[in-house]
Amino acid sequence: EEYEGLAVTPVGIDSKKCPKDLLEASRSAWDQAVMQGEEHGYRNAQTTVIAPTGTIGLVMGCDTTGVEPLFSIVQYKKLAGGGSLVIPATGLRSGLDNLGYKKVEVDDIITYVTGTGSFSHCPSITTGSLKELGFTEDQFAGMDSQMDTTIDIRGLFSPGILGEDFCRDTLGLTDEEMAEPFFDILHKLGYSATDIQLADEHMFGHGMIEGAPHMKDEHLPVFDCAQSCGAKGVRSIRWEAHVDMMAAAQPFISGAISKTINMTADVSIQDVQDAYMRSWKTGNKACALYRDGSKLSQPLMSSLVSPTLIVDDEEIDEEVEVMTVMAKQVVERLPMPVQQAEVVAKTIVQGYI
Repeated sequence: EEYEGLAVTPVGIDSKKCPKDLLEASRSAWDQAVMQGEEHGYRNAQTTVIAPTGTIGLVMGCDTTGVEPLFSIVQYKKLAGGGSLVIPATGLRSGLDNLGYKKVEVDDIITYVTGTGSFSHCPSITTGSLKELGFTEDQFAGMDSQMDTTIDIRGLFSPGILGEDFCRDTLGLTDEEMAEPFFDILHKLGYSATDIQLADEHMFGHGMIEGAPHMKDEHLPVFDCAQSCGAKGVRSIRWEAHVDMMAAAQPFISGAISKTINMTADVSIQDVQDAYMRSWKTGNKACALYRDGSKLSQPLMSSLVSPTLIVDDEEIDEEVEVMTVMAKQVVERLPMPVQQAEVVAKTIVQGYI
């Protein structure tokens, strides 16, 4: 009844759910906009929007950007100049504190997610076994200094960190092996895929909160993110919730909201159609979708392909390169014909390295 000549009624603010001070401020602002417009006229089609704030949020140290949920508990941002930036969620500890977990429990959960960042008490790849292979304090110091900026244990054991002379003279690696981006030094040293995975989880964490010690199942939804977390996580926020969150904020904004509606890799064409229709019905003025993995080099990834997580011991031998095994797993996940997927998978794996 309050709208004139509109076939589709806008989605307004729900006064029963909106905080009183926010509701009053919004009504006052728009009452003033109407009065001033009637007196002076209107020039701008829009007065307020929520701009894309990904880079700004990163620089400011924010866990989330704009009207976005946390992308994942631990994020990996590929940098334009090469390399990756590891970004753990800073709000994890305060969230667990607010849920009533004890300090020792919070510490255990965070260690499970982010790892210990140390070889100490590593169950599979120990400093003792490495010293027997010729590792010295120089190599340990080099790896310790790069622990915070390295994504996984495979990246830690690289010629660039260990030193090419050490790799050549002590470990017996050839120049060809060191030049191969997919060459697995740990496997060359005799460690099994299980050993490498256990060490990776110990030092770099699981990258997810699912399965963490002390974690109660009823609290898992609190930490759900835009995408499933880590290499083994399965939980994520439904795409419908992204649309509904935008719809809740839209009445306060005259223009559009810059926000990505994240969708899992297995969504259907119908899901995409439904997302656009739901956005229209709930009054959103913009709708941008992103299906996980649909871009060859997505800027923000919740997990990276890792040979320590996808192979069994018998799958790797001198004749099977790690790159082939990694690409095979990617092919299985791509929703396209195998022949086409193989080309795309190779590009994805090369981009990862």
